[in-house]
Amino acid sequence: MADESAPAPADREEVGRQVRDLIAAFFGIPLERISDATVVDDIEGWDSTRHVGLILEIEDALGIMFDIERISAFANVGELIDECVQMVAASRS
Repeated sequence: MADESAPAPADREEVGRQVRDLIAAFFGIPLERISDATVVDDIEGWDSTRHVGLILEIEDALGIMFDIERISAFANVGELIDECVQMVAASRS
């Protein structure tokens, strides 16, 4: 029997959808242009200043807070999503 009081794990599909939606809206691009393999250079205007703005949007939307040292450590959108999934799961426990 499962412990009903235990928090549900973060769903990568759901968190990934939210992150991709936020990126698309933030940069004003079609959602279809964003995949796990998308990198900063794939999106026009994704510079260091806008990256910080995007991270703030993600933090607000997901109720998480990135460690300052991790903010620029993501190689692609997939790594950003994976980090978000871990942080959402940790915030639920």
